[in-house]
Amino acid sequence: MECYFQSTGKLALKTLCKICQNEKNNIHYSVDELMYQTGDTFEYFQCNDCQCLQIGEIPTNLSKYYPSDYYSYQAPLPNRQSFPERAARQLRTACYMNQSRFGSRTILKFLGMPDLPEWMNNRSINLNSKILDVGCGAGHLLHALKHEGYRHLSGVDPYTHSEYRDRQIKIFKMEITELHGTFDFIMLNHSFEHLPEPEKVLNKLHSLLAPNGALALRIPTVSSYAWRTYKTKWVQLDAPRHLFLHSVDSITRICNNNQ
Repeated sequence: MECYFQSTGKLALKTLCKICQNEKNNIHYSVDELMYQTGDTFEYFQCNDCQCLQIGEIPTNLSKYYPSDYYSYQAPLPNRQSFPERAARQLRTACYMNQSRFGSRTILKFLGMPDLPEWMNNRSINLNSKILDVGCGAGHLLHALKHEGYRHLSGVDPYTHSEYRDRQIKIFKMEITELHGTFDFIMLNHSFEHLPEPEKVLNKLHSLLAPNGALALRIPTVSSYAWRTYKTKWVQLDAPRHLFLHSVDSITRICNNNQ
């Protein structure tokens, strides 16, 4: 982002889209931090070309906006399921992954066992697949997957309070660019919008994927009724933690650049 003075002497902002490099006719917004009511205001702009909404300047003290009581860093609740309940859930998962000769989806549904989340179903993974959760926080989802029977789970998050390890789960306190290894399934569950260099991250994720691996990217999008209706009061804008809120066009462009 560059600053310059107009002839009126008033400071204005000249913005360059980090996705498509357009700087013409971009629309500016002043957005308040609302989750913690800090009183801070941040300048965002929406690209007139690819429509990506992005923060004008990333705060140097961004960690300030991820305090100790930030929701994703709270310790996971202990698993209070009985042994039969845990066994039933793991049987359900094995059936959906076609790794069990016992039971069937029909029987499990009759017993009231819910389906797997749609975004995890029909993936080329199994209970032994190496799974990575980027922006995992304290590992809530990883612990849930452990209870489903998955055996090789990893997470990475630069703001998590501490690293964690047990037989099935490893959580690393670091940037994704510092991580090494290969994974069969990588997921970003509403974390991609928090990352300051989206194309660099996608390049890194591509290098971490095993052959025939899959990547699941879940993000809020400005190509939505919510953004058109609520604008700067949209809860998913979440300034300044959400740095990039992609349109369908902008996320398609950077994904196509990293095939």
